Amino acid sequence: MQQNEDGSGALSMKIAKEDMNFYVDLIWQFGDEVKVVAPAEAAAYILQKIESMRSLYLR
Repeated sequence: MQQNEDGSGALSMKIAKEDMNFYVDLIWQFGDEVKVVAPAEAAAYILQKIESMRSLYLR
């Protein structure tokens, strides 16, 4: 984990592919405070969750 002087930070960790959704769901709880940048599959899963939620509010 890296913490920057401005209070922001970054975390890089390796997780098993089969555990990816679990960790993405955990990160989801932090809302717009977190940005998943890799792997592409994790970012795509986040986008899928956003689109699912968005569709609840569109009529």
